Amino acid sequence: MKRTEAAHSESADLVFDVQGSGEPLLLIPGAGGDAWVYGPLAALLSDTYEVITYDRRCNSRSSGDTGAPFDMAQQARDAVAVLRATGHPKALVFGNSGGANIALQLAADHPSHVALLAAHEAPALGLLVDEADTMAFVQQAIARPRRRELRRRCGCSPVGWPGSARRHARLGRLALPRTAPRAVRQVAWGRPKT
Repeated sequence: MKRTEAAHSESADLVFDVQGSGEPLLLIPGAGGDAWVYGPLAALLSDTYEVITYDRRCNSRSSGDTGAPFDMAQQARDAVAVLRATGHPKALVFGNSGGANIALQLAADHPSHVALLAAHEAPALGLLVDEADTMAFVQQAIARPRRRELRRRCGCSPVGWPGSARRHARLGRLALPRTAPRAVRQVAWGRPKT
């Protein structure tokens, strides 16, 4: 049986859903920040876990100041507020995309609330050693939409590129030049052919 409640956190009311029984599992949504994205998954996992999903600040049923700057630390504190409202000191935590970044921030700032962390497709370009080169490449790649150059310039195929970039490649909006940072060439596309 699913129940809906709200937690208060720093001038926002965060609406959350809880279903199932067992070890608590907090699912943090990415872009859009809406609990509904985890609806089918929560229903499947509710036989084994007490699944907690919530609408992030300023999204869907939750309130908040939409004019305030987005603060990852505040988003992590919001997740703690949801956990406390459910009566759990800690939980298994899963986050996808932006939700993965929030989960990582939660683990960094509030490790006592995280029993286990799974961060799926966190947009973490800033963690790369060559961050400036990588960000410059991404901006250049988005601005220059020629797919045919992909094979001619680097001799590789789009294997393993993260979700949005893979879609851009399929749609012909992304070309990977040999001048791409080494981390991007090796991790995102597999090792270029020499």
